Amino acid sequence: MYILIKTIKVSSSHYLNLNHNSKDRNLHGHNYVIKVFCRSESLNEDGVVCDCSKIKNAIVEAFDHKELNRLIPQPTMENI
Repeated sequence: MYILIKTIKVSSSHYLNLNHNSKDRNLHGHNYVIKVFCRSESLNEDGVVCDCSKIKNAIVEAFDHKELNRLIPQPTMENI
């Protein structure tokens, strides 16, 4: 069994639809650390589990400098 762990840092923004008055109702940003775990019984023809650059590009494209409210209905820490 082979395991690849890739750590990617992104910055995203969001706001919260809260029932009480809070500064979190305003658009604001956070820095996130995303860990991706890839597992394989064997290595591919290049001798690796997978192409790390494809993983990083997919995560960065999806989340870096994005407004999370467009991706997640209520982007609280619990939902993210």
